[in-house]
Amino acid sequence: IDIVKKFSNTTGVMQNPHTIFLAAENYVKIRASQGFKYCEATIAPQYHVFGDEVCVAGTLSEKDVIDCLIAGIKSGEKLFPEIEVNLIGTVGREISSEDAVKLVEIFAKCDCRYMPAIGLVCDEAGHPPEKHKAMFGRAKKLGFKTTCPAGEWCHLSHEKPNALKDMG
Repeated sequence: IDIVKKFSNTTGVMQNPHTIFLAAENYVKIRASQGFKYCEATIAPQYHVFGDEVCVAGTLSEKDVIDCLIAGIKSGEKLFPEIEVNLIGTVGREISSEDAVKLVEIFAKCDCRYMPAIGLVCDEAGHPPEKHKAMFGRAKKLGFKTTCPAGEWCHLSHEKPNALKDMG
C-alpha cells in the first residue's frame, strides 16, 4: 500500500489556502453535527505543498498549510462553539531524520494552542520510530506532546484482521 498515493485525491485537492481552509472548517462542522465536543485531526503538511493551477508548486509552505488549517478551525469553532478542534502535526516516516526535525521547528512557529502534539504517520515497517528519535527529542524540548501510532500497517499482506492473532 502506498499511503501517499492512497490519499492523493485528498492531498491533491488540498493544495491551496482556500481548499485547506474549507477542509478544516468543514471538519469542525461535521464533527460538531456528530455531537463531538473535542477532536484532534491528524495532518501531515508535507503532503500538501505540491501545488496546482491555483497555487504554483513550491509557493505553499508547510507552515502555510498549518496556518490555513488553524484559520479554518477557528472559523468553524465560531460557527459551532460547542466543539474544540486541535491538530496533531505529523511527519511522514519516509522523510529523513533531519527533515523531520525541520518540520517540528516549523510546527513550533505555528499557533501551538491548536497543535498540542506531534507524531509520525505512514510506513511503520520501512521506517521505525527509532529513525526519528531526534524529532521526538526536539518536539519534547519545544513543549509538544508526542505520539507514535503502531499497527496501522500490520496487514500489508492483505490478510483479514484477526483480533486474537493481532494481539499476540
